[in-house]
Amino acid sequence: RPGFAERPVEAITEEIVTDLEEGIDGTTIRAGIIGEIGTSHPLHPSEEKVLRAAARAQRATGAALTVHLHPPSRAGLDIVDVLDDAGADLSRVVLGHVDIALGHLDTNMTEVLEYHTAMAERGCYIEYDTCGFPDAYMPKTDFYNAFWFPSDRERAEAIARLFDRGFGDRVLIAQDVCHKHHLTRYGGYGYGHILREFVGSLADYGLGEAEISQLLVTNPARMLA
Repeated sequence: RPGFAERPVEAITEEIVTDLEEGIDGTTIRAGIIGEIGTSHPLHPSEEKVLRAAARAQRATGAALTVHLHPPSRAGLDIVDVLDDAGADLSRVVLGHVDIALGHLDTNMTEVLEYHTAMAERGCYIEYDTCGFPDAYMPKTDFYNAFWFPSDRERAEAIARLFDRGFGDRVLIAQDVCHKHHLTRYGGYGYGHILREFVGSLADYGLGEAEISQLLVTNPARMLA
């Protein structure tokens, strides 16, 4: 909302709580989750303020809190530290776009899994949420390092390894359908991609019906409850 980040933490907290418990903008339509809270790198002071307000609102309501991690960076643990310091229940925090770390030039699968494991060990959900995203390379700019979107095979392998490490209950998957060309009508992968195709890649890397059901049903149900 205009001017939202310029307001004090207390006012932002109050509005988020109202959205969750009473309704949004004077309606009776209540929010079901806090976020997606945007972050850049380095974290802007206004972004930190909103994170702290969201953490307070989350603690007051029990709602899950989802964060947009800056795709070109691997600063998820810094965000976790801010939320933890602000009193968030980290077991109700979702860290989005973590799969894009598989598309960084300066790392590899093993190092990325260590990064993801470190966030899961803090209790957070780690969200592989660009499944099916078209192959795209983002060149280096004055504001961020170059990165690309990994393949579904890389995503599936990483998820399987996280299950092997005992963190299958901390993984969420999604598709980030956010552009017209993502829709099947315009040649995109559409909303059904995970059910049509991605589950096959997960099975190829050794996940059985129980593990796939955990990803598709159990984990998101627990997170949203």
